[in-house]
Amino acid sequence: MKQKFWMWLGLVLMIGFALTACSGGGPDNNWTYSISGTVTMNGSALQDVTMTLSDAGTGTTKTDKSGNYAFDSLANGTYMVAPTLSGYTFSPTSQTVMIKGANVSSISFIATASSTNPIVDQSNLPNQIGSIAMSWNLSQTFKPSMPILTGVDIDLMTLNPQFGDTNITVEILDNNNNNNILATASQIVHVGSTDPGLVHFNFANDVPVTVGSNYTIYVPGSTDTFGLKYSTGDSYPNGFMTYSNGVNSYSYAGWDLFFQTWGRP
Repeated sequence: MKQKFWMWLGLVLMIGFALTACSGGGPDNNWTYSISGTVTMNGSALQDVTMTLSDAGTGTTKTDKSGNYAFDSLANGTYMVAPTLSGYTFSPTSQTVMIKGANVSSISFIATASSTNPIVDQSNLPNQIGSIAMSWNLSQTFKPSMPILTGVDIDLMTLNPQFGDTNITVEILDNNNNNNILATASQIVHVGSTDPGLVHFNFANDVPVTVGSNYTIYVPGSTDTFGLKYSTGDSYPNGFMTYSNGVNSYSYAGWDLFFQTWGRP
């Protein structure tokens, strides 16, 4: 009897070990891992870089305002991560990453502007919902992603052509230093048969700025001939649109004036 007992006990233990191996004793194949990192330029975060994942899995994402990115829900395996953004080169151009039962972080890249010519730093041209007459003082906050600002485009609509061509001024204000004027540009805008659209204002000198800090594009009220288009969408990080007529003042978080900034490293 004792011999049979030990035989049965051994058989039960063998079956138990086999079931344990099948249910959880083998490799962990749960898709619970991630690859993450940061993209910077001159030590500052670079936003809106397209990050592409390939090989063992595929996907794309973009860096946020802190320059961070992440790919989640990845299985064990070997992947390749590569950054792309028009006007920039990256070092390294790509990186091979192996996931082996744990998250992988600090897969980071350094960007360099591929040209010294100014390029669009941030473009803010979402769906238009209206136009505010430029007899009002108009402004929009923004955060540059390049350390040199060279110019700005503003998107104009003709409101009253009978008032004729108008001199329009654009200023850059430093929100971090009592809204001091950093740069000013002016030009005569012609009234034609169509809206002027994007009008470029080029600053006489390069304007040094701090990447990620708050600045304001300010258009002093001057005319009823043109209106500056505006929209919803809050395309500039933490930006908000304000306008005033010297008596009443309005501020709209999540509303943006139509414009884009030009810069370079």
